Amino acid sequence: MRVFNDRGTVTLRCRLNGDLRPGVLVLPEGHWVKDFRAGDPYGLTHDLVSPTSENYAFYDTLVEVETAAG
Repeated sequence: MRVFNDRGTVTLRCRLNGDLRPGVLVLPEGHWVKDFRAGDPYGLTHDLVSPTSENYAFYDTLVEVETAAG
């Protein structure tokens, strides 16, 4: 699948899970950038830092998903 937004794109294999709410995508931690077919999942998030709290942008990032070629 190709996962993308206006910041970046990543191509990876997916597994469907009926336990997730419709519209939710989970990219688990623990993978190296070299493990993805193309792109970088960290490029999908913003790099802003909140001065008042810890910044967890990767928990709430809007993306689109489509079938990848190849």
